Amino acid sequence: MKYSNIKNRRAAVLKSMGAITFEESLDKHYGKIGTSNRDEFELESKLEIIGEILKQARKSQNLTQEKIAQSMGIDKTNISKIENNVKRQRIDTILRFVNALDARMSIKIKLNGEHNEFEMVF
Repeated sequence: MKYSNIKNRRAAVLKSMGAITFEESLDKHYGKIGTSNRDEFELESKLEIIGEILKQARKSQNLTQEKIAQSMGIDKTNISKIENNVKRQRIDTILRFVNALDARMSIKIKLNGEHNEFEMVF
């Protein structure tokens, strides 16, 4: 039996039991893609991921929040806020954090429906 058949059969069994997909759950709780509630949820999720990446990068270098804060000239509590997405950060703050890690960050912008792509490495 092919994997796709097994996957489709499994999905049908789960559906018959009243289970819903992750996407359906997101639609139910945050609205469909393109609605303001869903857009806000998606943005917050991405910001949390950025904070987690910064935290893991800091930890992988055995740096404390205090050490990063000193490098940036800010209070240690602000590092916690960045890593835990307690408040939204400006891009220059994120770039300073990356620089304090002696790391690089890239931003890629790909326009929908076009072949144009822009990338900048900081």
